[in-house]
Amino acid sequence: MATYSVLKVKPLTCLLLLGIPISACGGDGDGDGGTPPPTTAITKNPGGSGDAQSGTVGQPLAEPIRVLVTQDGQPLAGATVTWSTTAVGATLDPATTATDNSGAATNTWTLGTAAGAQTAQASLSGASGSPVTFNATAVADVAASLSKLAGDQQEGPINTALPAPVQAKVSDQFGNGVPGVPVSWSANGAAVSAASVATDAAGTSAVTVTLGGVEGPITITADAPAL
Repeated sequence: MATYSVLKVKPLTCLLLLGIPISACGGDGDGDGGTPPPTTAITKNPGGSGDAQSGTVGQPLAEPIRVLVTQDGQPLAGATVTWSTTAVGATLDPATTATDNSGAATNTWTLGTAAGAQTAQASLSGASGSPVTFNATAVADVAASLSKLAGDQQEGPINTALPAPVQAKVSDQFGNGVPGVPVSWSANGAAVSAASVATDAAGTSAVTVTLGGVEGPITITADAPAL
């Protein structure tokens, strides 16, 4: 026969005694725990942020980039927004701006010198959504120079094509390839596959060269009349 002992206790409404840590229960108390701190947020300006623009390398974008800062959903004036970019040669001027009465802050973004995708950021300490990232596409400046790219100093048997194409590059002032520039080709002692070839997206114009029937050096010429 097993004997059990039972201890009678008064019912408790606010303590749980189950052989586990005691936890208080009941209502919220008389107070509301204090007023929660205001919530600050930063976003791209919905009225026009200037995101996803295209522009020329080394030049300011056509439109400024813009953010909106709110506090508890209302525009916040006087907040200091910090702007930054890592692209070589790119600038955001000034480095910091204060939001106006509508909660907006703007900046002028001058693109870096390398063609392609670039990014900029707007940051606000302690704000949700920070940093805000903007994207832009930098395109090459106007054509400034024509240079050898590949295919020089090859050798081959007479009456055969050289092993590799002969290539020239049209570049802007920063060395970016410029597309769509006509390049004229000619050869002394050989034949070129085309008399004129426009540069591709990388700024490259290329031809195949077929050697003539006489041994000896040949001269291949590439010329861009616009330069």
